[in-house]
Amino acid sequence: MWSIAPPWVGALLILGGCQQGETWPPLTGSAPPPAPPAALVTPVTFCPAPGTVIYRRRSDTGQQIAPLHYQRSEPGRPCVVSFGGNHGFLDVLGLRSLSQEHAARIGAAMSQLFPLDVGKRSSVLLAGEGNRSGNSAWLFQFEVLRRERVSVPAGSYDAFVVKLTESGISDNMALVERAAWIVPDSFHPVRVTHRLTRGLDAGNVDWEATRIVRGGAL
Repeated sequence: MWSIAPPWVGALLILGGCQQGETWPPLTGSAPPPAPPAALVTPVTFCPAPGTVIYRRRSDTGQQIAPLHYQRSEPGRPCVVSFGGNHGFLDVLGLRSLSQEHAARIGAAMSQLFPLDVGKRSSVLLAGEGNRSGNSAWLFQFEVLRRERVSVPAGSYDAFVVKLTESGISDNMALVERAAWIVPDSFHPVRVTHRLTRGLDAGNVDWEATRIVRGGAL
């Protein structure tokens, strides 16, 4: 269910909304497979097994980028990852990283999506994240859009498409949408795309998995 948000949130979303009839991210064209057994997804856990490594490349250039190393997880909390020499960050379904001060609030919003099912939504208001201009309040809105087959260099997967809309609040007028393809039985993000409507595009990279090592030695 949606969290209660101030009345001005709707106005912000209207400013950056999609045009009528537009689908984002675009459909892959493959029909969604049957729903998996409920036992494949643990309701309170949404992290790949500790020790999992997801190797990645940019979708536009094919350039290799820093892999995601999953260090540890706790039920109801985002995964703790390291990448590119940065350690101890929270991973939000492969969509972005956050500092650990937001673990409880973002974890509660993410927990409402699992087990993944089309149509599930949640939201959370965060302050103090990504602050470059002195004012950084954000509304994070999650939605499970659909289920489909996706092919990336690491393989072909049955995945749920989860969308995150980040709306800046007050003087922060940034608006960015991100989508991740999540494999439900392993919680691996295998593809991420984004669309920027307002603000700087610093640090936003579309990527796809090239190899996945499941929770063991490399």
